[in-house]
Amino acid sequence: MKSEKQSLILSTVASLMVGILGITFSIITNSGVILLDGVFNISYFVTAIITLRILNIIKRPDDDKFPFGYGYFEALINAVKGLLILGVSLIAFFEALMSIFADGREISSEPAIIYASIASLVGLSVTLMLYRSYKTNKSPLVKADYQNWTVNTIISSTVLVAFVTTWFLQHTSFTEHLAYIDPVLTALVASLSIGIPVRMTWNAIMGLLNKAPSLETTATLEKSINKALTGLSIKKTYVRMVQPGRVPYVLIHVLIHEENNALTIASLDLYRNKILEGALKLHNPIVIDVLFTGSQKFAEPTSGFSEI
Repeated sequence: MKSEKQSLILSTVASLMVGILGITFSIITNSGVILLDGVFNISYFVTAIITLRILNIIKRPDDDKFPFGYGYFEALINAVKGLLILGVSLIAFFEALMSIFADGREISSEPAIIYASIASLVGLSVTLMLYRSYKTNKSPLVKADYQNWTVNTIISSTVLVAFVTTWFLQHTSFTEHLAYIDPVLTALVASLSIGIPVRMTWNAIMGLLNKAPSLETTATLEKSINKALTGLSIKKTYVRMVQPGRVPYVLIHVLIHEENNALTIASLDLYRNKILEGALKLHNPIVIDVLFTGSQKFAEPTSGFSEI
């Protein structure tokens, strides 16, 4: 499955299906961890519907309303997804602790095993398909869904192992401890799954705040830019790069020596094309603005001009 939209639709439908299944089986089994899984998927289904709408918006070019394009919507929806997963995990964790202090919670293990088996199989299948899709299209939205289903599969698989263990323990002398298995498992799964939404939310918020990508990414791009400017007498280049979504935005100030005052617009455009050609080999698509100046103050970092 290579299409970004097809991958997101698959994730949306699977979330709804597992969510309804989870809530239904949580009523049958009285299991908090199954309810967590169901609510988790229903919540993600809601954001997935928004994601499909965002998919069309982020591909629009910049306009008068959004002069820097719509790429920031991608980071925004990923931040919402991360916060939602984090919120559900924290609520489930504290609810499980309350159940533990209230002498546990009895569950029906046989229906719970059926649910966990189905959820694990669906989760693993969707995770693998989304992973292959992301490797092809490199979509941040597909990556976020892939991370979500990774958490989902871990939860379902852990639940399956625990409920199978519960079923075996029902035929032993440890039956008095069975009531604690579900809340303990809920607390454990919730605490272990917190890492992924925290990273997802952090990366999305950093994108919204215009934090630069990794040093390796920016260094590779700067090397390509300097290579493209070979032959031009320059003092320094200032490269500013942000990537809130799938499309990086790069602002380049080229500080040139005064002896280059004979340069024409056409010759400078040739350098712009060389820079773009090299950058496209690293990031495709990409938005680049290249400014040539002989004045240091127009190129160096600033917090804003207050006087000439």
